[in-house]
Amino acid sequence: MAWRRRRTLRPCRIGRARGGETQVVRSRGSHGDSAAPTSKEDPGFLRPRSVDRLTRPCRRQNEVVDSGYTLRGAESVRMKRALITGPAISEGRVAELRNLGFDVINGTSSALAALSVPQSEHSRDLSETEMISLLNETEIYIYGGLEVASGRVLEHSKNLKLIAFLGTGWSDEGCVDAAAAKSLRISVANTPGANAPSVAEVTMGILLALQRQIVELSNKSKRGTGRPVRLKDIAGKTLGIVGLGQIGSRVARHAVMGFGMKVIYTGPHEKPQLENELGLRRAPLAKVLAESDFVTLHCPARSTVGLIGAKELALMKPSAFLLNLSSPEIVDGHALVDALESGRLAGAGFDGWYKEPASLHRRFLAIDDAKLIVLPRTAWLTDDSYDRMTNIAFANIHAKLNGMPLPNQVNP
Repeated sequence: MAWRRRRTLRPCRIGRARGGETQVVRSRGSHGDSAAPTSKEDPGFLRPRSVDRLTRPCRRQNEVVDSGYTLRGAESVRMKRALITGPAISEGRVAELRNLGFDVINGTSSALAALSVPQSEHSRDLSETEMISLLNETEIYIYGGLEVASGRVLEHSKNLKLIAFLGTGWSDEGCVDAAAAKSLRISVANTPGANAPSVAEVTMGILLALQRQIVELSNKSKRGTGRPVRLKDIAGKTLGIVGLGQIGSRVARHAVMGFGMKVIYTGPHEKPQLENELGLRRAPLAKVLAESDFVTLHCPARSTVGLIGAKELALMKPSAFLLNLSSPEIVDGHALVDALESGRLAGAGFDGWYKEPASLHRRFLAIDDAKLIVLPRTAWLTDDSYDRMTNIAFANIHAKLNGMPLPNQVNP
């Protein structure tokens, strides 16, 4: 009987041949055979990590393995730069980008330093000129700052493939020029729901602080003038929610299950499941404003600018409080300060400052802490929220690099 000698699988080296072609070379075995360099029809493994040669068992032709290479036909594409703006992401995520072959510019301060901007100016946002310079060689842009990716900026970003926006409202306030991104075939992906728990918590915190005058009483106590004040509970009161999306839904749960409040809401879509679970009631905006002891806004900024003006504020109870955790421009600033100064509204709280003349700011600053709480656009920013956002952003990045559909792409 004739026996055939079994050929064993040998380790191989994965590297780049001269001229940029990728080759897979099998280590010589007992028969002295070796694999020839791959041809254009046999592209092999592409996209190197930080090392040029890796050693691992050979696989079947065209099988993709976790070697840091992506199968891209016969062409080897090495990502040049990843830009990260806003608060720094974790070192582990930065290392992940570098292992994928990126040169990483991490954070606004790092970006400004790379442009030789003096240290004293590192707290400001990136200008359009600086954005053009930084995005010129960038392929992946993790957008977590307050800069603007304008049409002019994107037109100069010849290598940009993906904007991974850390947040939801990517087109609000002109953060990203949607038309330019679409025409230039730049994918944009956001991180829906990642900051909802954080914003919902701050919403309830502001509500409690206004109802119980926590900030005002704390400041007076520190000055030695604090006295006990008889106030009211929030249990049993009515909370009106404008926009029952992911944030509004969480606020409703906190209010009903945590504080025993009644909730009515308005929005473009009915939420029968939440209505049954929490006893919510849907109503027109005018009815929500008129019946609520607290009104909180959680609606998209761009489509609701000027939603609440003098007419709408006049519908609210004089004892009511208005909370705006979306964008300041949803509420007419002049009408709001008039209502607070006249006593037509008990108080207000919002996250983010009006882009208005200094005269309006001075009027707001003159209002007592018991009636007004303002935060510096920080409700969304926690360590946990940022981790959730970067996890979603990196899922989008990996999908883009591997030619897969993006889980959270927001532009067609």
